[in-house]
Amino acid sequence: MNMFDPVVLFFNSAPVMAPAFTDVPPGWSADDMYRYYVTAIQTNSMTGLALCESASDTVMVAFPTGIPEPGKDQISIYPNPAEDYIIIRSKMPVTKVDMMSNLGNVIYTGIYNNADQVRLNTTGISQGIYILRLTTISGILFRKVVICR
Repeated sequence: MNMFDPVVLFFNSAPVMAPAFTDVPPGWSADDMYRYYVTAIQTNSMTGLALCESASDTVMVAFPTGIPEPGKDQISIYPNPAEDYIIIRSKMPVTKVDMMSNLGNVIYTGIYNNADQVRLNTTGISQGIYILRLTTISGILFRKVVICR
């Protein structure tokens, strides 16, 4: 018999025995930053008395609600879903367009000379969901397109 219990964590003065902890403070806002004072205490399983306590620290936690999408307002793709063609309009000049299947296979590559508009013929492409990898003078962007018939 082991005389030590597993480490017990205390959050907001309430012991947490589970391996995961979910906290939803009253008035929770995804834009807020939360601080937790974290310490671990080892107790004696027979007496319940604390045997040792870890060094304590304050942990700051932010809750992101999404990943910003660079260039979102710089590129428009239409029609989407598409049947016969896709038009890409970009405020950032486009130098290359790759269309990839959901398995990552490149099914189309086009090289352009700093184009602000590209028209892709999609008549020979099977219906499905594809990813466009757009290389611009400002970097690489990814967009989803749907081909339907």
